[in-house]
This record gives sequence, structure tokens and C-alpha cells, in this order.
Amino acid sequence: MKFNMKTVLPIVMAVAHSGKAVSQPLDYLTDENQSVHVSEGVESNELNTQFAAGDSFGVGDSLEPSDTNAARPDGFEPFPTNGLDPIDGNRMHRGVLYVESIPIGQGIEVYTEHYNVCVKAGKRLVVVSNSKYDNIHKNINFMGKGTYKTSYLGQNDFGRLRITLQHYYENKKEHLLLDRIETSSYEFYGHAKRGKDNSHYIRAYFKGIEAYIAEGCEDHLGKY
Repeated sequence: MKFNMKTVLPIVMAVAHSGKAVSQPLDYLTDENQSVHVSEGVESNELNTQFAAGDSFGVGDSLEPSDTNAARPDGFEPFPTNGLDPIDGNRMHRGVLYVESIPIGQGIEVYTEHYNVCVKAGKRLVVVSNSKYDNIHKNINFMGKGTYKTSYLGQNDFGRLRITLQHYYENKKEHLLLDRIETSSYEFYGHAKRGKDNSHYIRAYFKGIEAYIAEGCEDHLGKY
């Protein structure tokens, strides 16, 4: 069955985002070669309307339809590209990717904490580990790497984040497949896979050096 991306993508993203049942097909989300620059071929005001309907960080929070950024998390920063780090002037950026999730196929409708991922990013290469918070409070330990690259061939709009995690006590790798969404309070949307199986819908936002220090990332990925 073939889906029209212009019709399917806003529905899938908006329904997952608003906390309604997430039962739409994964055709778009599971195609890693699909174009991810969602504004291409989709009217921006159409996406604004979809995301404004229910963009919230916590249960019961709501948005004014005219302001899609009302629930943007405090301290949000764009995911780093090739610019210089404002702290020490080099090209290695440090921060935390806060990932939230909804399990696929379990009837759960609200995003909850997935991981607080410690990040070092430079020249499109991303190195990650679990945060001290995840280690202490959830007994989650992993290392991983990934890339931040252009959305599709011919465009220079970096927006596709791909991270592979290897958990310390598991054989299966976990893949976080995220695409930047310009019209939402959350920077990225996508899905997670365990091995070859789709496991969660996910969304994520990034915070910089202050979060990196606060989350104990220096103990895992170093101070520099």
C-alpha cells in the first residue's frame, strides 16, 4: 500500500505528538532513505496547525494555537553543526540529548523519559554515552556513536540524526532514528529500534554544556 508523504507524515507526527493513539503505519518512519526535510512539499502552516493542536511537555499542559513554541523546554539549543564551541573555541561540542518515548503497540499514549544521552559532537560525528542520572536511577548503561547529516542528497540543511547504542549487558543494539522538525517545540521526532524491531516512537531536544556538566557526562565522556 502506497502512502502520500504529504498526507501521512503530518498525521503520524501530530498524533504521536498530541498523545493520541499512535497506530498509524510506520512506512515513513522506518524508511531511512526517505526525505526528512518535512517542509519540502508540505505547507508550513499545515504543520504549524498540526503541532499546535497538542504540543505539551507534561500531561495536562496545553498550547495556544498561535504559538507552537510555548512548550519549548527551558535551555533548549539547536543541535550543534560545524560552528565553534562557545566555551573553548574548538569544534567539539558537548551537551545532552533528552529523549522521550512512547512504546509501539502497547496502547500507551503519553511520552515519558527514555534516555538523557551525553553527547560529544564534532564535524558531523556524534559520540554518546548514558548519563549519570540514567545509570544511578534506571541502571541504564551504554556507549554509542552516530552521525548528524544532510536530510537528503543535494540539500545542505543538516537535520538527520542517527545514533547506534550498545548497551553493556545486551547483545542487540538500539538505534535512535531522528529527524529535525522545524515547526515543533521539540527539535527531533522519529523512532527507536532494538535490533531490527521497531520499539518506540521518540522525540528529543538538545541542551548544551551546562546540561553536560549537570548530568555527570564528564565522568563518561570527559571534560574536553
